[in-house]
Amino acid sequence: MLFIRPKINYILPCVSLTQAQCRYIQAPLLETILPKLHLNRHTPRAVIFAGPRYGGIGIPETYTDLGLGHLSYFVGHLKIGDEVGQFILTLITHTQLQTGSVTSYFSLKYPAYNKWIDTTWITDIWKVTNQAGITIEVEDQWLPWLSR
Repeated sequence: MLFIRPKINYILPCVSLTQAQCRYIQAPLLETILPKLHLNRHTPRAVIFAGPRYGGIGIPETYTDLGLGHLSYFVGHLKIGDEVGQFILTLITHTQLQTGSVTSYFSLKYPAYNKWIDTTWITDIWKVTNQAGITIEVEDQWLPWLSR
């Protein structure tokens, strides 16, 4: 796991994957590693991914690494203000228009809007932060105003 995890995590911040896709990618690794740890391959994933504090083994989940990578790239490029950061602001504005809300969509509940908006890298960040209970505030985010 020490050697393969950096290779998988290298590409994760740039791709958009679901939790099921991340588990599909990680499944062959777990089937190889678990018997070497003297664990049954059918051990519940909640036990495998939970930390020792909760009675688990603490093997990192790829979906968690994906969300962490997305957030670090998001914050890093917005702070630098480079060309990628400007592109991220454009994606934020596009998603803000799709939601139709006058408040930042990062403070809204993702499940209420995911049926009506495009799935993008930004909406993946929104989904992950919503699941974790994190609220993002972007300084230069454009917000529409009420016409009446």
